[in-house]
Amino acid sequence: MNFADDEVLETDKARSVQSGSRLALISCGTILSNAQAAAKILEEESALKITVIDARFAKPFDEKLFIEQNSQGKMQNGAGLEVEAIVNTARKLIL
Repeated sequence: MNFADDEVLETDKARSVQSGSRLALISCGTILSNAQAAAKILEEESALKITVIDARFAKPFDEKLFIEQNSQGKMQNGAGLEVEAIVNTARKLIL
């Protein structure tokens, strides 16, 4: 997925480039096209519709988007566990 010439790249905002259910692939850096290709293969081989998130940068991450995806049950393993731990720690610091 390419950016429009006039699109502003926000370093603290991730974007959902494909909406699905039950599973999310998170791309960070320059591997978005790989994540999209993997999602396509998974969708062809299963009945799942895959969410693809372009996190863009490792830090800062878009806490709001990741909390939303986690609450929908899409981020229960892998990076999702790490994100959940970071978000829970942040919540404890805020409260």
